[in-house]
Amino acid sequence: MPSRSNEVLMGLEPSDIQGIIRSSAKPVVLMIYSDAGFQKSFEEWAVPRKAAGVMKQCVFILLDIENSQGLPGEPYEQNNVVLVFRNGQIFFRANGGEVFEKLDSCIEPLLSGLKS
Repeated sequence: MPSRSNEVLMGLEPSDIQGIIRSSAKPVVLMIYSDAGFQKSFEEWAVPRKAAGVMKQCVFILLDIENSQGLPGEPYEQNNVVLVFRNGQIFFRANGGEVFEKLDSCIEPLLSGLKS
């Protein structure tokens, strides 16, 4: 199977995510849209697994839109990425910091804690 540096997988169920985490040799980034209902169900699934160490290779990022109410915190470790709309373009801001044109540049600082 060819190796890929980054994969974007959408619409996954929690059991799918757990399988990906266990089989991944690299840190897994989970970006969670800040819909309150989805967030609550994900937290109910993720918190006990994170405490058990299943998700030690993960960083959680809460995805939100500028000026809407995000809910960063456990299990997201205060990481959130906000979509910023300016002059018809989309930019990205992590944890209220600098605005970036590319998502990769935005989340790189959030991943630094997972690097050995």
